[in-house]
Amino acid sequence: EDGEDLYATRAVLEGRAARFAAERITGAECAELARLHREMVRCVTPRDLGRYRELNRQFHTLIFRVSRRSHLVRTLMQRWAACPTMLWSTIPRVAAAAVPGRDQPDEVEHAEIVAAMQAHDPDRAERALRVHVEAAATALLAAMENGA
Repeated sequence: EDGEDLYATRAVLEGRAARFAAERITGAECAELARLHREMVRCVTPRDLGRYRELNRQFHTLIFRVSRRSHLVRTLMQRWAACPTMLWSTIPRVAAAAVPGRDQPDEVEHAEIVAAMQAHDPDRAERALRVHVEAAATALLAAMENGA
């Protein structure tokens, strides 16, 4: 239940932050977001899983910081500080190995988020971020239910 609630609130809050970020993101911030995405794509799991998870945290943090919405930033910083890998490192089955079948969708979802930010499209950015977080939740919760 905690995992469900964590991801449901993340989807809403990060989606909202992405909406504002798409309107406010600068060229330099877009470049940084794209760079983080490229670095994640270069990671090979399970060897680079720790690095990947750190880059993922930076990717998401950059988006909500760019929203420049102080309450959203504070709230999301607290969530990420309390749970820096968003529960992935606490589940034995996925703590040291990627979830089977999740690498490719994750890459595609992050690419869509980057594209929405580059297009300065708030609706697309919010939708892309929510879809991404909800898909991650589905994979995580499935891993938990399958005796992870």
